[in-house]
Amino acid sequence: MLEQRFPETVASQPELLAHHYIEAGLIAQAIPYWQQAGQHAVQRFANAEAVNHLTRGLEVLKTLPDTTERTQQEAKFWEFRAATSLARLWQQQGKKDGTRLVLADIYQRLPRLLTTTRF
Repeated sequence: MLEQRFPETVASQPELLAHHYIEAGLIAQAIPYWQQAGQHAVQRFANAEAVNHLTRGLEVLKTLPDTTERTQQEAKFWEFRAATSLARLWQQQGKKDGTRLVLADIYQRLPRLLTTTRF
C-alpha cells in the first residue's frame, strides 16, 4: 500500500495519493484523501486550492453508486466547499474579519465534517 511506503507524502500531499487511487480505478479509496487535501489547504489559507480539491472530491463521489452514505458524504463536501468558497470571496473583497470567522468555524468543525464514510 502507498500509505505504508510513503507516509510522509501521504501526510503532506494527500492529493497525490487520491490521484493515484483514481488512476488505479480505486475511486472510494481516493475520497478521504481529497478531504484531507482540502483540509490541508484550508489550514494554509490556500482557499482556491481547497476549493479545487473539494470539487475534485465531489466529482469523484458522483461516480459511486447512489447510496445514503454517498449522499451524506456529498453533503459534507458541499458544506466544507461552500464555507471555503465564501472565505475565498471575502478574502478577495478584503473582508479579513469575515474570512477569519468563517474559516475558524469550519476549521473547528472539520473533524466532524471530515469523518470518512467507507464505501
